[in-house]
Amino acid sequence: ISSVELLIGNLPPPPPLFLELPSDAKESNVRVSEIRLDIPSKPTKAMGSARVLLSGQFSTLGRSAYRDLKMDPTVHPFYGDVLQRLSYETNSDWHVRSLSKEAPFRLMAETTVASPILEYTTLDSSWTITLSEMSTHAVPTNFAATGRDLPFYWDFEQDDRSIIDLHFDRSMEFLNIAELNVSVSTPNATLVRTVVSDSPAHVRIESLLKVTGVRELPEDAQALEQLIRSAHGDGFVLRGKPMRAEP
Repeated sequence: ISSVELLIGNLPPPPPLFLELPSDAKESNVRVSEIRLDIPSKPTKAMGSARVLLSGQFSTLGRSAYRDLKMDPTVHPFYGDVLQRLSYETNSDWHVRSLSKEAPFRLMAETTVASPILEYTTLDSSWTITLSEMSTHAVPTNFAATGRDLPFYWDFEQDDRSIIDLHFDRSMEFLNIAELNVSVSTPNATLVRTVVSDSPAHVRIESLLKVTGVRELPEDAQALEQLIRSAHGDGFVLRGKPMRAEP
């Protein structure tokens, strides 16, 4: 046997022409964010904490934002830091608690929050909180149904849930909770937002955007526009005022 034949015999087999990548099951594309804010009665900063879980495409597209790395500029920014709309002096120094290197690449991270979100408006101490700044579903900002004759495509099938807990340091009368609840759907997507108060000092907001198919037809554009506006948080403002002390 020649030396060339011996060398060839020791070579590893050629790599396969095609690799079997992990399947992108729709149930693996999950994001859950939780924000807790303790809100003082005076218009100072609300303090609190936030944590996030990313899985599947949410991790692939957005985990760089939690690791002090730059995201791909072609990716919708709302796949990144869930606190990015809370500009002010919010601390986005996320601490990554866990990051899996295997599909679906789950990431868990947490941070602290400091934001002056409470705005007093009148002499009777009524106030508003613009909650749209904590709504980060990744949807288009200028979608219009009028004149649309082409399908709309979601980025991927997904389950995107956000939870916001507001804790006040005194009893409040919440003036518009019922009108903030939303349930709107298209053939392939649903947005459900619930706002509840289990005590005069606590409000809990949950928003779930669930996409089960990526293609929306032009005839569903009106419902899609309503869903996208709600998901973006348009007009999402909580109003209230301090309760009067009982004599």
